[in-house]
Amino acid sequence: MSWVHMVPPLLLTIVLYMVPGILALAAIGMRGIRVVYPAPMVSTALVAFLAVVYGKARIGFTLTNIGLGILACIVLLLVIRLLARLLPRPPRGDDPRGAARNGRARIPRIAVAYSIGFLLSIAVWVLEYARPMRGPDNFPQPYDTPFHFSVIAHIVESGNGSTLTSAMVDRTAGSTLYPAAWHDMVALVVQTTGTSIPVAVAASCTTILVLVWPLAILGLSCELLGHRGRWVLLSLGLSGLFAAFPYHFVVYGVLYSNFLSYALLPSFIGLFAGHLTRLRVPPREHLTMVVALLVGLVGIGLAQPNSAFTIVVIALPLLVQQIFRWSGADVRERRGLVLPTAISVALVLCIAAVWRFLYTRPALHRTVSFEWPPFQTDAQAIGVYAAFGVNDRGPAQYVLCALVFAGIVRALHRRLHWLVASWGLVGVLYVLTSSTTSTFRDVLTGFWYHDSNRLLAASPIMAVPLACLGIAWLCARARSLSSRLPQAGMGLEAVAVVLVAGLTCAGGGLTSQRALLRGESVPSQQTGFQDDEYAFLERVSQVVPQGTGVANYPYDGSAYAYSLFHVNVFFRDYDANWIGQPTSDIDTVRHDLNRAADSPATCEVLRTYDIEYALVMDRNALNGTQAPGLPFIGVDEGNWSGLTVDEGTPGFELVLSDGRGNSLYRITACQG
Repeated sequence: MSWVHMVPPLLLTIVLYMVPGILALAAIGMRGIRVVYPAPMVSTALVAFLAVVYGKARIGFTLTNIGLGILACIVLLLVIRLLARLLPRPPRGDDPRGAARNGRARIPRIAVAYSIGFLLSIAVWVLEYARPMRGPDNFPQPYDTPFHFSVIAHIVESGNGSTLTSAMVDRTAGSTLYPAAWHDMVALVVQTTGTSIPVAVAASCTTILVLVWPLAILGLSCELLGHRGRWVLLSLGLSGLFAAFPYHFVVYGVLYSNFLSYALLPSFIGLFAGHLTRLRVPPREHLTMVVALLVGLVGIGLAQPNSAFTIVVIALPLLVQQIFRWSGADVRERRGLVLPTAISVALVLCIAAVWRFLYTRPALHRTVSFEWPPFQTDAQAIGVYAAFGVNDRGPAQYVLCALVFAGIVRALHRRLHWLVASWGLVGVLYVLTSSTTSTFRDVLTGFWYHDSNRLLAASPIMAVPLACLGIAWLCARARSLSSRLPQAGMGLEAVAVVLVAGLTCAGGGLTSQRALLRGESVPSQQTGFQDDEYAFLERVSQVVPQGTGVANYPYDGSAYAYSLFHVNVFFRDYDANWIGQPTSDIDTVRHDLNRAADSPATCEVLRTYDIEYALVMDRNALNGTQAPGLPFIGVDEGNWSGLTVDEGTPGFELVLSDGRGNSLYRITACQG
């Protein structure tokens, strides 16, 4: 399929991420750039929150209903704004730096900066995503993909997009909660346009890669450095170059929920930092910002809750730095340090106590107890983090490394110490989880499943603004050394960022990401879900009545049958993705299906779920004896012994076969 076919779902995806947020932010009283860059965060919050409310109220999750709900929320925000007018009016002209942050910049120059920056972002997308994917109907096939696709299909089928019930798709017991914000956005596109889930997912990934993440990084950079052409150009141009995020997250996992939540994070940090460093504003502006931050936090939490813990890690150094500034302490003169130090220690202890309390909560047990063992030494972990590599996925990014370390020097000069400290603190957590084993490590990194990739992905949130500072400083040095270079404008920065983008895309970690995406995204005999299995499932969908249950072994490729072909297979994802515990019915199907002819109890379970067919597809090293692409999770064949069925199995009648190991059987054992 050509990328042209993705245009309608892509346009709707862009509208969903941008328009509700822009209208809501304008309604609450935001101005300038702050109406735009946080818009995806607010839009996500509105859609995902309404999905939860509608799920409780049994209101259908449709674009029309969501649109009406968003209008109601906007009216509520307008009411809050009207109430805020009762507060003191803002003074005029007291914060020129804040005015620059809010968007009052030189229009021609900044328009050029936006144009060049987004063109660079699109060029990186073409090279790193569109070309390796070779079409929007293809998709990467790591371990988590069937789960996410099945959640989308379940939302579309059930008309319920609530985070509280999205995990019902796996039929396990104990929990049905899974953050569904990303899935809700994709499901609305599937419902409205009638496009397939892979195409809607490609549209979502494209929007996040080219618009949501770059805008968020732009917002953070401009809040810290000013809304000027130089910072717009550099932040947009550099946003897609770090291998750890965002492009690693379209091939690793695939961690779609974290992909969205991390793409929204810089917007929240930008708003928070911008406001925290400008507290001498009228009360009405405080109210506006608090509402925007609370709404944004809802969106990030409903996308992936571990991002809330990432916010704490990144924001803690900022809070500590501001405590020292507000107290009037002089660190160089060592004067007035006792009070801010005591407050900072108390803050850290309070966060630690809450952190430890949440670590022991039953609702988070599955997350914090997930086993992800260390795999490298301390020195190796430090090297990977400092050189912006990706775990075992390609070489370091030395050009970006040099820019970031130059930016660190400039950040310290500009009193952005917290930005450097935040980057370093995330690095400490990455080193801990990837190279050590201890209870201390488990408590600190458990909220990220002890997955070092998720911590590594937080690095670019701080690294991009640091790299922007690095390039700007190097360009300033070059101008001072040569009178032949243009002394005004941002032409030198434009040349520099294009050169950096070219060097980065030509080597380093991004080349390995392209290779992974190219190898995983097109069904073939070298992927977990193979081309002949795709063709066979199309035939199965025409034979099995819609809604009729089909027993299956998910690792043979049949986990995709539900989301791609509307075949009601019993197992719609891999067992390591199950949110709850397997029920006795699940165990009966896994262990005893092929003994149904001699087991009335098995037949009773099959009747409960209307299972009339068994799907058996070809197993090989990629999709039979190992989990595709992630052998460290693995497959326990002993848990699936009952799904070994052939023509000699009593009570099973062959219905379809392609002669390549793919077969569909009717279960006759339980008839009559």
